[in-house]
Amino acid sequence: MLKEWLLKLQTRYTVLFKVGTFLISSGTGFVVAEIILTIGVLVIFGSISVRTDIYASPILITLDIVSLIIGVTVSFFINQTSFKWAELIGSASALFTRLLKFQLVSLGGNVLIIVIQLLLLREYSVSPSIGSVIGAVATFPLTYLFSMRYVWEISRGRFRVSKDGGDKRGKVAKS
Repeated sequence: MLKEWLLKLQTRYTVLFKVGTFLISSGTGFVVAEIILTIGVLVIFGSISVRTDIYASPILITLDIVSLIIGVTVSFFINQTSFKWAELIGSASALFTRLLKFQLVSLGGNVLIIVIQLLLLREYSVSPSIGSVIGAVATFPLTYLFSMRYVWEISRGRFRVSKDGGDKRGKVAKS
């Protein structure tokens, strides 16, 4: 009963469901990245609040990069498995290619997150964990739009699920 109700809502509000599922998976991946960043900052610098002169530290930048790559990968696989995107892919190489595309699209947003985080640390002594949250909120719309365009939206000649469960060639999609 709940599943049928959700399917009706999804059919009626397709765009909202796309944004919502992307937000859930991206949010989960970002929480993973934040946990890694917070624990890393705590272990490496001895405190969650670091000195402002640390903003250019290669260690902090490396920690940012590693945590965001892991978070983006988590986000990708949540999108891929939980929200039925998996049925759109036929092989492991296609899955890997899509993961690389997702990482590349996310790279732009992640660079902006790190820049915002480091600027907030340098100028206002904002903790790296808080700075990355502010950066993520600021960059989410761009990351979403580019991701839908280049990663999740199926382009010309490839399988696309329609509202009635069939693809544009009339074949029924697997559920």
